[in-house]
Amino acid sequence: MLKLLAATALILGGLFALFLLTAPTNQEAMQNDFTEAKTTETKAQLEETADLENRPALIIGDPNANVTLVEYGDFKCPSCNQFHHGVGQRLRSEYIDSGQLKIEFRNFPFIGPDSGRAARATYCANDQGAFTAYHDNVYGYLWDTFYTQGDLNAEFRDVLTFEKLEELMADELADPELFASCIRSEENNKFIDADLLLGADDGITGTPGFVVAGQTITGPSNYNTFKTLIDIELGR
Repeated sequence: MLKLLAATALILGGLFALFLLTAPTNQEAMQNDFTEAKTTETKAQLEETADLENRPALIIGDPNANVTLVEYGDFKCPSCNQFHHGVGQRLRSEYIDSGQLKIEFRNFPFIGPDSGRAARATYCANDQGAFTAYHDNVYGYLWDTFYTQGDLNAEFRDVLTFEKLEELMADELADPELFASCIRSEENNKFIDADLLLGADDGITGTPGFVVAGQTITGPSNYNTFKTLIDIELGR
């Protein structure tokens, strides 16, 4: 079972408070940020609970695209959101929309209780063919409501409630009641643990983290870094 420690939020909260005293509260403050995960859950513990065999792949784009960019993210992470609204959108327009690239999103939640709640809901949305809409709606809500308004401290508040997740997906689902029931269940924790286990194997230490062309990228990085690696893979 996924274990999110309260101590993690307290430690990161203290560091973040110092950051707020010294950094501007605008989009530039997020661009080179990287949130390091501090958990005590070991790989051995994850191996006991993870369901790698049945874990659904959370795909943005054509599942048959030749190149895969693996993205590890926590929906509460501002720099993950920065990637989505910046480099991520450019990758969609230049590679994903043409069927050359797909993103496989893997949950790496650790910031707060709503990190785990939002992560579990990815699989609930995916069950109804609505993962991409869920991914974009959750990031869009946090971006528009908090982060671009200078409220980066929302990262550490419990803002992604069950009710908010239902509201964000109200117009996207064939069966909203099934989604509401699913996000309140802990059944999908085994898939989150599988994502965390895969992250450990990939050397991921925080969010955002990426793997493409056999290379691990730490932090949001810049477009040219991703472009170079993707083009290498496309040329093989």
